[in-house]
Amino acid sequence: MVETCSDAFGIADAALTVGHEVRVVPATLVRTLGVGARRLKTDRRDAQVLSEISCRIDLPSVHVPSPQARQHKRLCGMREALLGARTKVLDNLREGVVTPDICDPTLNRLYRDVLAHYGVTA
Repeated sequence: MVETCSDAFGIADAALTVGHEVRVVPATLVRTLGVGARRLKTDRRDAQVLSEISCRIDLPSVHVPSPQARQHKRLCGMREALLGARTKVLDNLREGVVTPDICDPTLNRLYRDVLAHYGVTA
């Protein structure tokens, strides 16, 4: 029994490879089951409560995506982050250059002052 978190699917995969039956319980359901009651939330206590409850009732579990699907999602997330960073750099450059010119560009005053402060020439 594993509560959903960033590492839950990797833990589930590891447990499955050694022959355990694994269920990943939605984090939204965990709080209503009494996990973290009385503000005492530890991994050991959480596991014990989930184990006791799973013996009494049939808990719903979330879909565990395949390792290939998780890798694809990670790559898409990284691509999105890189594109966001690229867009920010290009936007900052566009704002810093008032009149583009290869030999003598006219720079925004603040941008020019920051470049001068760091000893960089444009």
